[in-house]
Amino acid sequence: MIPPPPERLRAYPGPSLFAAGRCVLLHVAGIDGVDLPEDWAAALRRHPALAEAASPPAGAAAAVAWLAQELQRALGHPVPDGTGGGTAADHVVVPVWDAEVGAAAARTAFAIVAAPGSQRGEVVAHLNRFFATANVIDYSESEARVIRAAERRGIPWNRLVPGHRLLRLGQGAWQMHVQHTFTPATSRIATYISTHKDIAAALLRAQGLPVPAGRRVGSADAAVAAAAAIGYPVVVKPTATDYGTAVSLHLRDEADVRRAYAAAARHGPVLVERQLPGDHTRLVVIDGRFISAVRQDPAQVTGDGRRSVAGLIDAVNAERTDDVSASFKKIAIDAEATLLLERQGLGLASVPEAGRRVVLRHTSNTSRGGTARNATALVHPDNARLAERAAAVVGLDVAGIDLITPDITRSFREVGGGICEINATPGFFMREPGYLIEDAFLDGHFRAGDRGLVPIVALLAEPGEGAAAAEEMARGLRARVRGVAVVAPCGARIDARIDDWPIAERTIADATATVLNDPATRAAVVCLDRRTIAEDGIGFARCAVALMPPDAAGAAAALLAAHADERIDAADRARVAAALDAVAATASRAAPARRR
Repeated sequence: MIPPPPERLRAYPGPSLFAAGRCVLLHVAGIDGVDLPEDWAAALRRHPALAEAASPPAGAAAAVAWLAQELQRALGHPVPDGTGGGTAADHVVVPVWDAEVGAAAARTAFAIVAAPGSQRGEVVAHLNRFFATANVIDYSESEARVIRAAERRGIPWNRLVPGHRLLRLGQGAWQMHVQHTFTPATSRIATYISTHKDIAAALLRAQGLPVPAGRRVGSADAAVAAAAAIGYPVVVKPTATDYGTAVSLHLRDEADVRRAYAAAARHGPVLVERQLPGDHTRLVVIDGRFISAVRQDPAQVTGDGRRSVAGLIDAVNAERTDDVSASFKKIAIDAEATLLLERQGLGLASVPEAGRRVVLRHTSNTSRGGTARNATALVHPDNARLAERAAAVVGLDVAGIDLITPDITRSFREVGGGICEINATPGFFMREPGYLIEDAFLDGHFRAGDRGLVPIVALLAEPGEGAAAAEEMARGLRARVRGVAVVAPCGARIDARIDDWPIAERTIADATATVLNDPATRAAVVCLDRRTIAEDGIGFARCAVALMPPDAAGAAAALLAAHADERIDAADRARVAAALDAVAATASRAAPARRR
C-alpha cells in the first residue's frame, strides 16, 4: 500500500487560488500506475453509507477526489463539486465543508484508491474507521442546522477547538460560542435545575405553574407508597436522565411500580408522578419567546393485516437513521418493546389486523424511536405563554417545554394538563419550514444584518514591503478604537500586547485566523503579497477594503479583490483615509449584549 504521509495533504480554511471556499489540497503523486478494477465502485456502494454514491470518473487521481467528496456527502455535508481530477502538479483539490472531517475523507480516499488490488479487503476497514472517527467529531443535526443558518446570513464559522464539536460563530469581539444548543448565556444553574426533574417540578409548582403531583423516593416500598398516595396511574422515572431513559408511564398497580422503580433506580434517585392524560407536545422557547412546537408520539407501527410486527418495524426502520435526526431514529426491539407487545397480546411474529396501532415505547421521545409532527400553528396562546413563563422561571435562554394536555389547541386552563419536563437542549429538528428556529437562535446574538465580522483592511504589497504601511494604518486606528490587530510577515499582535506572535513556521493565513478568533479583536490590518496568497490563500472570507497598487493584476490580486467590499488604490490618500474612518466606526460598534 502507498501510505499517505502527513505532508501529502494541506488544508485551506478560506478562499485560495484552488477554491472559492474551504478545500484541501491532496498530492497524489505515486498512484498514476494504480489500475482500478471495473467493479471497485460497486464494492464501495455495498457499504450502507455509500449506497447512493454517484458514478466515479476514470483515473486514479480523479477517483480520489470523487471518493473524498462522496464520503463527506454520506455524512450530509453540503460539499460542492470539485475539480474531479489531477493536475500537472500531481494534486487534486477536494472541496470541504468542515476542514477536519474533509481532511480525514481525503486521506481515506487516497488510502483506498492507492491500495493494490490484492488488498481490496481493506477497503471496508478504511471506510469503517473513517465513519467511526467522523461520528465522534462531526456535528449533530442541530449544530449543522445552526451552521447552515449562519452561512445563509454571511456569518463565518469554525471549530473552536480541533477535534471537538464546539463552534465559533462570528469573529473577534462579535463571536459567539455554541455547544449543541447551549450558548454563552445558558445558565449553569438553570441547566442543573432542568436536568433534575424533581427540582424543576418543585420550582415550577412554587410559582403556580401546572405540574403533576409527585414525590422523590429512595426505595421500591417508598415508590409504592407514593403511587398509592398520588393515585394511579403514575409515572416512574429517574430524576436526572435524558432521552426518556428508564421512564415508565401508565403504571396501574404495585407490580408495575416495583418493576419500573428497579429500572429507574439504576440511574440514581427516582421520581413518582401522577400520569397526566393527553398528548405530548414540545414547545421551544428561545430568548423568552415561543418559537415552535411539535406533537410527539411514542414509537409504534400500524398493522396492515399481512406483515408481522417484526416486518412492520423493519419497514419503518428502513426510512430512519441510527441517530436522532429529522428522519427519526430507528426503533429498537428490546425488553421494553417486548413487554409492551405482551401487554397488547402480541409478539414479534404476530400479524396485527389492518389499522391496528401497536405501541412499542412508554415514552414519546424521538431519541427512542418516537415520531414528531409540527404543531406550531395549533398551539393556543395560553399554552405558548405558559411555556415562555416556565423557561423564564427556570432561567433558560433556550428551552424545550414538554406539555401534556388533551388538546393543544385549547387553553390548559380550560382542558387541563401540565408540564412534565423542561429540556435545556431541545434539538432543532422540529420539522419547521426554512430556518425559523435557527434564525431565532442566532437573533439572540447577531442583530439584523450583522454578520459578526471584524472589519479587515487588507494591504497587497510586494514581498518584503508593506509592513511599515500596515503598522502606520494600525496606529491610526488604535487612536480611535481598542482591539486593532496587525498581521505582517514580521509578526502579528493585537494593540500593544506583549504576547506578540512571531511568524516563523506559521503562515500569514494562520496568523490572521489567530487574531480573528481572539475576542479582543475589533479591527485588523493584514499585509499580503502575491506569494503568500498563492501559497496560503487569503485567510479570511471577507474584508472591508483591499488596498492595492492601481496596476495590480494576476490571480492573487483578483482573488483578494473578489473577497473585498471595496478595492482602493493604496496611493489614493483621501480614499484610504475615508476607508479607515469607516473601519474605525464599524469597529466601535457595541459588542453583542448577553442574550438575557
